Amino acid sequence: MTSPHRSARSLEQGIAPLSREGTWRTYSVEDGLAEYRFVHIAEDAKGFLWFTTAHSGVNRIDGSEFETFTTHDGLSGNRP
Repeated sequence: MTSPHRSARSLEQGIAPLSREGTWRTYSVEDGLAEYRFVHIAEDAKGFLWFTTAHSGVNRIDGSEFETFTTHDGLSGNRP
């Protein structure tokens, strides 16, 4: 998976906006997402994308496959 390019300009919060250039991929529940409602999305140092959902725990994608973490995996709750 190709990471999106980031703009050199920063928003007030210090977060660089994403560029409209580069490779983009849309994921769905059919791809392995636990649900469509996300609270946060982050990328870690290894390039994994993490999605905290509204009600279904946390999803992680390694570039091709999703893994879902819930209270069954040790989370204190499935909601942020």
